[in-house]
Order: sequence, then C-alpha cells, then structure tokens
Amino acid sequence: MHILERLFGKSPFGPLIEHAKKVNECIELLIPITEAWLNADWVELERLQKLISEAEHEADNIKIKIRHNLPKGHFYPVPRGGLLRVVQNQDDMADSAEDFAIMLTLRKTTFPESLRSEFRTFIQKVVMTCRKALSAIEELDILLETSFTGPEAEKVLANIDEVGKLEWEVDLNTHSLVKKLLLLEGKLPTLDIIFCMNIIQTLSRLCNHAENSGDNLCHMIISRR
Repeated sequence: MHILERLFGKSPFGPLIEHAKKVNECIELLIPITEAWLNADWVELERLQKLISEAEHEADNIKIKIRHNLPKGHFYPVPRGGLLRVVQNQDDMADSAEDFAIMLTLRKTTFPESLRSEFRTFIQKVVMTCRKALSAIEELDILLETSFTGPEAEKVLANIDEVGKLEWEVDLNTHSLVKKLLLLEGKLPTLDIIFCMNIIQTLSRLCNHAENSGDNLCHMIISRR
C-alpha cells in the first residue's frame, strides 16, 4: 500500500486535502475576526484569534506528517517537489492568517471609519481568493481519477485562473487603501496609519500565497499531460 495511503486512507492526496481543509478553517475566521476588530469587541477578537492559532497549529501537525512521509525514491502520481510546494504554500496561507489575527490583538487600534466599507470589500476579496485556491486542491482526488485530463482538469485550471485574477484585484485594492490611508496623515496618529498599513500588507501576502498554491497545482496538472 502507498505510504501516503497508509497514513491518511485510500487517497494518495488525502494529506494535502486534509491540510487544505484545516487551512480553510483559518481563512473562514478572517471575516468574523475583522468585524470584531472594527467593532472594537476585544473579547471576541481574542477568542477568534485563539481559534485561528489552534487551527494553524493543527495544520502544522498535518504538514509535518506529510513531510515525514514523502521519502525520495517512491512513486507519486505527480512530482514530489510539486506536492511539497503545495504544502508550503498552504502553510504560508495559514501562517499569514495567524499573523493577521495576532496583529489585531497587539494594539487597540481600529480602521478609519471613512475607509471601513472599502476595507470590508477588501477582506471579502481576500477570503474569496483563498477559498478558490484551497477548493482547487480539494479536487485532487477527482483529478487523479480522470488522469488529470478532461472537463474536470479544465474546470480546475479555470478556477486557478480565477485565483490569479482575484489576487490582481486584491493588489489594486491594497494600493488604493494604502494611498487613502496616507492621505489621512496629520488627521490620524502616524502609528495608527502604519499599523493599518501593516494589516493590509499582511492580508495582501496571504493572497500571494494563495496564487502560488494555484500556480503549483497548475504545474502539477500540466506535468501529467
């Protein structure tokens, strides 16, 4: 029996899918923790931050098992390096989500009222980008059944393209928000502006990792053709 099958069941992609689902638990908490932050609900914010950190830790444990059970010299349906890169990208997503959550607990500073609507749109786009990337990973079982070809493969590749478009839109939103924050210089404390800029940049990096995950999955699919 395949070594990965012994670890996670019949699917050779079971570990990656399990890891993606755990990372998605971090992602799904980003909007509620953002709302707690914007509403200055510090008790709820702390509670949600702990949940995100717990999910990130559990994702780390799965990542370690994957790395320990991907020895060289074994046959894998796709390149071993591709599998490891996907795991790393997903790990980076969970890390960035946790970084964002922890940052919100460090300083009782909320986002400027005049930019909150735009920030809410931004965070929703960030979550959508990550969901798309992670849902593509969850299609690996079906891709294996279809030998990485046919309509299912084309559907996944289309979703990966969508991840790239969403990441580009997040970049545009990032630049817009940062520019508008800088225009508030003199109206808000400088440290408040820097803090909010760091929050935005952390979320933007999260989408970069999501795009990298999609790109690596794309290469895995192409490698089978």
